[in-house]
Amino acid sequence: MSEIKRICWVGLGVLCVIIGAIGVIVPGLPTTVFVLIALWAFAKSSPRLYRWLLNNKILAGSAKKFMETGTMTTKLKTIIISCILIFCSISILFILPQGLVTIKSMIFIVGIIGILYILHIPVAKEK
Repeated sequence: MSEIKRICWVGLGVLCVIIGAIGVIVPGLPTTVFVLIALWAFAKSSPRLYRWLLNNKILAGSAKKFMETGTMTTKLKTIIISCILIFCSISILFILPQGLVTIKSMIFIVGIIGILYILHIPVAKEK
């Protein structure tokens, strides 16, 4: 992998870690989704950062469980779906100006795909 690509992947990972860390504090901003994206980016670029994030108890707790078991709790699934609905709705209804039907449609479609993906993930058995 070229050095420029590696730097871009690391940059994406770091950005997602920062957003995920903010999500720990700010209600409604998902942490797990951004941590999963960061883990994916670090897996492509930096084994050291990948291990660091995967072993971070604050940021990667839910993501690590998902990666190990392929399941999510009902609560986590509800939070992620709620965030998708909230942020897509805010973008479509309030942030984007009138018109821009193509962009609004793309946001809607990506939101639906995200929700369908989360719904297909098996529910973790409660202990």
